Formats: sequence, C-alpha cells, structure tokens
Amino acid sequence: MKIHVYAFVALCSLMLACGEKTAANNPETETLDPSTLDSIPQAKNRPRPLPPTPYSQVMKTKPFAGKVASKNDVQKNGAIFSFSPPKGTPQSALPLRMPLMVFWDRHPNQDTILFVVQCERLGADTMVGWVNGWGKSGLSPLRELIHAQEQRRIDQRDFNNK
Repeated sequence: MKIHVYAFVALCSLMLACGEKTAANNPETETLDPSTLDSIPQAKNRPRPLPPTPYSQVMKTKPFAGKVASKNDVQKNGAIFSFSPPKGTPQSALPLRMPLMVFWDRHPNQDTILFVVQCERLGADTMVGWVNGWGKSGLSPLRELIHAQEQRRIDQRDFNNK
C-alpha cells in the first residue's frame, strides 16, 4: 500500500512539474508582475507642427448655407461638394450653425481640428463639408464627427431652430 501511495505522489509531482514548465514556456498563460508595469514606456504621440493657417483665421471661412450646392458652386470654390442624386432622392440644405469646430470620432488624426462649412442631407444621410488649418477640405458623414468644444455628438442643439 505504501508503494502505491509513493507512486501516486511521485506521479502527481511529475505532472505538476510538467505543467509548470508548460506554463513557463507559454507566454499566453504568463502573468506580468505588477511591480514591472510602471517600467513599461508610455506610447509617445508623434510631434505635430502647428498648421500654417491659424485656426482663428480658418474659423472665418464663409460657410455655404441656405441652398443645395451645385457643381457650379464647387467650381467657384463656394462649396466643398455637390451631389448629382438620382431623380426622386430627397436632398436639402440643413441649417447647421457654421462654421462649427469638430474633431474626428475614432480616427487616427482625431486631434486635427476641422471646421464644418457645409451641411446637406441626401436621402437618409447627413453629409458635411469641412476645412482645416492645413488648407485641406473634405466631405464626411456627420455621424463621424464630434463637437470639439463640448466633446459630444452633434445633435439638434447645433441646428438653428427657426
């Protein structure tokens, strides 16, 4: 009987030893010592130069509002975009208070300030035209932007209620 107990204890010890070696060699099961967490370097933000045009100047960009933009408006640099929707697609200009300072939501360049200068609804989507201090302009769905000063989604508070 004693031999069986010794054999059982030896077998258990062997299994534990093998299990410890497997865990030590497997990085997925390895846990970090909390005392070493402070020594892990923080991710560094990449340095960004200031944009060539100050934001106070970009804020003075005249918004395109009051009507749906045409291709002629875009060619004259009065609007950022225009659509040529199929017949029957509802399209309208929206009374967003502009220029509106916004950030990208979940975008790698989220800290880039954009100023919305055009806002139109096409079908079920609200699209905006924006400019930034780097002299770039573009088109984005309104749902991808957040209000820069209040860090919230753009909603009815940002539209003129006439």
